[in-house]
Amino acid sequence: GVEMNTTTGGGLSAGFKRMLTGQNVFISDYSYTGEEGTRGIVALGTDFPSKIVRLNVDEYGGKIVCQQGALLCASHTVDIEMEFTKKFSTGFFGGEGF
Repeated sequence: GVEMNTTTGGGLSAGFKRMLTGQNVFISDYSYTGEEGTRGIVALGTDFPSKIVRLNVDEYGGKIVCQQGALLCASHTVDIEMEFTKKFSTGFFGGEGF
């Protein structure tokens, strides 16, 4: 079946960094441990109506900037970092903050 393992994914500092970007402190890893030649399925979703789009980071020059909380899942090779607004007026009046 499909098994879930929850960790901080790099220690407490990595978990805190993810928390600052609007993600969860913990990372859930899913693995399939069924019989050889079989597969399992993990379905992910959000708690509000939305459109889920699969993006390849390499196709966007290795970097995608999105609003807080927009990331649903990623592989371990993806680094999540904060991006600050370049203009103070956008940060204060843009509705999303810095």
